[in-house]
Amino acid sequence: MLFVGLSIIAGLGLLISIVWVLHKHQQKENVETVDRTLPLPPLELRETDDDELSDPEQILGLARSDIAEPAPSAKPNASANPQERTPDAMAPQDQWLEISKRQQADGQYSEALSTCWPVLPQMGAFKQSSLILRAQIRALKKAKQDSDTALEQLYSLAALANFFHAKDAQSKPLNPKACKQIDYNAFAELATPYQQLGYEHLSLLSKTDIKWMTQAWGEPAQHAQMRQLHTNEWENLQTSLKQS
Repeated sequence: MLFVGLSIIAGLGLLISIVWVLHKHQQKENVETVDRTLPLPPLELRETDDDELSDPEQILGLARSDIAEPAPSAKPNASANPQERTPDAMAPQDQWLEISKRQQADGQYSEALSTCWPVLPQMGAFKQSSLILRAQIRALKKAKQDSDTALEQLYSLAALANFFHAKDAQSKPLNPKACKQIDYNAFAELATPYQQLGYEHLSLLSKTDIKWMTQAWGEPAQHAQMRQLHTNEWENLQTSLKQS
């Protein structure tokens, strides 16, 4: 009788153990199932210093050599003949200022002056030509090249501007309509002696221009109006304009 009772107790203990093990196993299975169904947490971005991984190729893990460099823009040919530049050659006459500015920017100083030449003796063409010559002189000085010829051109230009546009008691400056009737080529070779003409009445010259000239040629003996040196030419011009 005692033996039977112990057997029953041992059987119940074994059964309880089996049930407990099965219960624990089921709990484990449930936990693993839940874990497998949960979404993955988002990946955290790496925090970097301001100068670290700041470029797109670094972020993508590419080396500089893997990135195609942009092709350099074509540089205008500064020595190109302006007659070969079809757009400029076909441009209307009223675009001379824009064309000359573009040529000046390209370092084509002679071509830029040639573009202004047909518009002379209008004051606007004198002013633009003086800007071109100043740019040329600066470029020559920077390159440590002789700028005397360009400086002489600038002085002659300022003297001729004085001839056509000076405001004095004896005569009035030419009006724009009269300037368009004048053949500038007939006056372009008028003498402009620095020692007699000076610079005081040449309003087109800047202080820097005068500094360059006095350094190169010294102080002039006197200062005069261009019309004083070329009285006959001025009177003939006035007569021809009245007859036209």
